[in-house]
Amino acid sequence: MPDEVTEAGLRAAVKGSVSSERTHPRVQVILLCICTASSGAMVVATHLPWFGSLSDNSVPERSAVSGELWRTGLVPGTQSWGYLLVAWSALLGVLALFAALACALDSPRRHWPLSRILLCPGVAALVLVALVLAELNTSAQFDLVSYAHPDWGAWIGLGLAVVSSVGAWLAWTTWRFPHLWGLDDLAQ
Repeated sequence: MPDEVTEAGLRAAVKGSVSSERTHPRVQVILLCICTASSGAMVVATHLPWFGSLSDNSVPERSAVSGELWRTGLVPGTQSWGYLLVAWSALLGVLALFAALACALDSPRRHWPLSRILLCPGVAALVLVALVLAELNTSAQFDLVSYAHPDWGAWIGLGLAVVSSVGAWLAWTTWRFPHLWGLDDLAQ
């Protein structure tokens, strides 16, 4: 009776095909949306007061993209560095959005290199954290005698960069190592 299909044989075949698939990408899409939202908020946060002094009111508060930053060149504490933060945050948002779409459109018939696609926002988010940390470790010069230190807007920017990095890396690790997160059960 080779043509006869038993119910137990069908269950075993279905269970084998389902368990070999990866987890449902819903978890990664949510994490990448968090990354996209926080990188978008980072673009807005560069217009908050990044430089000033909480104790000295004589030092004016300036944003990371303020035209009154005195030094020139692409170094932390300059307007060019502020625009680099804006551009890198926007790039991270686009990468995370692309990765979320790739996760949402994934099907067993397509062979997306999702692990590699998810790695791109993670690396970009780490670079964003490094750029913000470089900005936090500098004093902005407004003229020949006035310096300002990082203000509350810079700390908000660092928090947003860390949130996007955590979201991007969690999306990658939950895809690459679902068994560590208890996500194997979602595929069954």
